This record gives sequence, C-alpha cells and structure tokens, in this order.
Amino acid sequence: NTFYPLYEKALKEMDKAPDVLTGDACPLCGAPLVKRTSRYGEFISCSNFPTCNYKPSKPDDVEPELGIVCPVCLKGNIIPKMGKGKLFYACNRFPKCKNTYLYKPVNEYCDICGSVMVLSPNGLKCSNSECGKDKETNSDGIICPICGKGHIIERVSSKGKNKGNKFYACDRFPKCKTLYSDKPTGQLCKLCGQMLVEKESGVSCSNPKCDCYRK
Repeated sequence: NTFYPLYEKALKEMDKAPDVLTGDACPLCGAPLVKRTSRYGEFISCSNFPTCNYKPSKPDDVEPELGIVCPVCLKGNIIPKMGKGKLFYACNRFPKCKNTYLYKPVNEYCDICGSVMVLSPNGLKCSNSECGKDKETNSDGIICPICGKGHIIERVSSKGKNKGNKFYACDRFPKCKTLYSDKPTGQLCKLCGQMLVEKESGVSCSNPKCDCYRK
C-alpha cells in the first residue's frame, strides 16, 4: 500500500512550509506575527518562538490592544502594527483615526503636556516632539518593555539548579512574566525593539533571533 508512505511524506513537507508574515506585531515582545502550517492546519504565532509563546486564541485575533485608549479620538485603542518590515503603534480605528507612534506607548502621561509617554531606545520619553521631556531610565527603575507598567528589578533565585543566581524580572510578576538572565541596560535594540542586556561579551540584544544578539 503506497498511500500511507505518500501521506507521511506530504505531512513532513507541510511542516517545512515557510512562515508567512501577517503584517502584525506580537503584543508581548514586539516581534512579527507569522502564519505557520503544520499537519493540523494553519495557525498564527510569534516569530520569536520559543522565547515568546504568544499565539492568538483564534486566527482573526491578531490586533491585541495595549490597554491604552487612543488620546486623539478617545474611541479606539492603541495596537502594535507592522509596516514595511518595521514595528509601530497605531489606533485600531484606522483609517478613521490616523494616530501613530514610532515607539511603544505606556500607561503613563507627560506631566508637562499630558501626551502619552513612549519607550524609545534611549528610555522613557514624551511622544510629543514639541515637548521633548525625557525620563532617563536607570538600573534600579527600568520600565518593563513588555507590559509598560512595571519596573525591571534584580532578584535572586531561591530554589532549583540556579539557586543563588541573580536574574532580572518585572516587579508585576506573576501578571507579567518578563525575565532576563543578564542585566538590562534600560535601552532597546534598534533592530527589533527588545531590551539590550550586559553580557560578558559586551552589550547584546536579549532576543536570540536578532542580528544584535551575542552569546
């Protein structure tokens, strides 16, 4: 019977199908969302898997909100988007509302002009270019780049094979599970938007799939 050998071969070839960019960004890490094909059919997941395990609950659920109401129209919500291979943030009521941000907005507002604060590669700053207010991050108060609400703090593992080792995590755990084994710098990678960390080999992107990553 030649049916089953051919069937198994077809399944293997299906698993090797290339990923297809969806044009949207992962709400957890900012990496592009991709459409993948397995023996069980098509599904959408984060291209940063297995570092990031995000997967929409349904195929059409690819516009996750950041929990920030659009400050321009006051009706929509800010969501991550991909355009020309670059990550940006926009109101989900586009094209009725054309509000966009180059950097990830957080649930914090400028105390000078009232605009949304964003996480730039140099730290937290006002999204209003005419305001120019910056908040330099520091090793004791780095805003979590994933949830945008907590701060990255130093912790010490209390059990397991890593007992006694230092690591860095969001202080909103367990609601936010952001974690780094190397000390974060407070700056974001200009290629993928992930946190830069200090390694023995030098400053590296924390995303192992990024060209800026060092072992």
